[in-house]
Amino acid sequence: MANDKRKGFASLAPERLAEIASKGGRAAKESGNAHRWSKAEATAAGHSGGAKTAARGPEYMGKIGKKGGEVVSSDRAHMADLGRRGAKSKASSKGPGR
Repeated sequence: MANDKRKGFASLAPERLAEIASKGGRAAKESGNAHRWSKAEATAAGHSGGAKTAARGPEYMGKIGKKGGEVVSSDRAHMADLGRRGAKSKASSKGPGR
Protein backbone atom coordinates (compact mmCIF):
# COMPACT_ATOMS: atom_id res chain seq x y z
CA MET A 1 0.00 0.00 0.00
CA ALA A 2 1.39 3.39 -1.00
CA ASN A 3 2.07 5.98 1.67
CA ASP A 4 0.03 9.10 0.78
CA LYS A 5 1.29 11.23 3.69
CA ARG A 6 3.37 14.28 2.82
CA LYS A 7 6.82 14.55 4.34
CA GLY A 8 9.22 17.35 5.18
CA PHE A 9 8.37 20.87 4.04
CA ALA A 10 5.43 19.58 2.00
CA SER A 11 3.69 18.61 5.24
CA LEU A 12 3.86 22.13 6.67
CA ALA A 13 1.03 24.65 6.56
CA PRO A 14 1.52 27.53 4.07
CA GLU A 15 1.71 30.00 6.97
CA ARG A 16 4.57 28.03 8.56
CA LEU A 17 6.42 27.83 5.22
CA ALA A 18 6.11 31.61 4.83
CA GLU A 19 7.43 32.11 8.36
CA ILE A 20 10.47 29.91 7.68
CA ALA A 21 11.17 31.64 4.35
CA SER A 22 10.91 35.04 6.01
CA LYS A 23 13.43 34.05 8.68
CA GLY A 24 15.81 32.81 5.98
CA GLY A 25 15.50 36.05 4.05
CA ARG A 26 16.14 38.15 7.14
CA ALA A 27 19.17 36.02 8.10
CA ALA A 28 20.65 36.32 4.60
CA LYS A 29 20.19 40.08 4.64
CA GLU A 30 21.73 40.47 8.09
CA SER A 31 24.76 38.33 7.18
CA GLY A 32 25.30 40.20 3.89
CA ASN A 33 24.59 37.15 1.72
CA ALA A 34 21.34 38.43 0.24
CA HIS A 35 21.50 39.48 -3.41
CA ARG A 36 21.00 43.16 -4.04
CA TRP A 37 19.69 43.96 -7.50
CA SER A 38 21.16 46.92 -9.30
CA LYS A 39 18.82 48.96 -11.48
CA ALA A 40 20.43 47.46 -14.60
CA GLU A 41 20.00 43.88 -13.31
CA ALA A 42 16.36 44.49 -12.41
CA THR A 43 15.69 46.05 -15.82
CA ALA A 44 17.33 43.11 -17.60
CA ALA A 45 15.31 40.62 -15.55
CA GLY A 46 12.08 42.44 -16.38
CA HIS A 47 12.86 42.54 -20.09
CA SER A 48 13.83 38.85 -20.06
CA GLY A 49 10.55 37.83 -18.41
CA GLY A 50 8.51 39.99 -20.74
CA ALA A 51 10.29 38.63 -23.81
CA LYS A 52 9.67 35.05 -22.71
CA THR A 53 5.98 35.74 -22.19
CA ALA A 54 5.61 37.56 -25.52
CA ALA A 55 7.47 34.75 -27.30
CA ARG A 56 4.53 32.47 -26.56
CA GLY A 57 2.68 34.28 -29.32
CA PRO A 58 -0.16 36.71 -29.90
CA GLU A 59 -2.86 34.15 -29.05
CA TYR A 60 -1.38 33.67 -25.58
CA MET A 61 -0.98 37.42 -25.05
CA GLY A 62 -4.61 37.96 -26.09
CA LYS A 63 -5.76 35.23 -23.72
CA ILE A 64 -4.00 36.69 -20.69
CA GLY A 65 -5.06 40.21 -21.64
CA LYS A 66 -8.69 39.15 -21.85
CA LYS A 67 -8.46 37.34 -18.53
CA GLY A 68 -7.06 40.43 -16.84
CA GLY A 69 -9.72 42.62 -18.38
CA GLU A 70 -12.48 40.31 -17.18
CA VAL A 71 -11.18 40.39 -13.63
CA VAL A 72 -10.78 44.16 -13.53
CA SER A 73 -14.07 44.95 -15.26
CA SER A 74 -16.04 42.78 -12.81
CA ASP A 75 -15.23 45.34 -10.09
CA ARG A 76 -17.78 48.03 -10.91
CA ALA A 77 -16.54 50.48 -8.27
CA HIS A 78 -13.00 50.25 -9.62
CA MET A 79 -14.19 50.79 -13.19
CA ALA A 80 -16.24 53.82 -12.12
CA ASP A 81 -13.20 55.29 -10.37
CA LEU A 82 -11.08 54.77 -13.50
CA GLY A 83 -13.72 56.55 -15.57
CA ARG A 84 -13.83 59.52 -13.20
CA ARG A 85 -10.04 59.83 -13.15
CA GLY A 86 -9.89 59.61 -16.93
CA ALA A 87 -12.49 62.34 -17.33
CA LYS A 88 -10.66 64.62 -14.88
CA SER A 89 -7.36 63.99 -16.65
CA LYS A 90 -8.84 64.74 -20.06
CA ALA A 91 -10.51 67.93 -18.81
CA SER A 92 -7.33 69.21 -17.16
CA SER A 93 -5.18 68.46 -20.22
CA LYS A 94 -7.40 70.60 -22.47
CA GLY A 95 -6.87 73.68 -20.31
CA PRO A 96 -9.32 76.47 -19.57
CA GLY A 97 -11.82 77.44 -22.22
CA ARG A 98 -11.17 74.54 -24.57
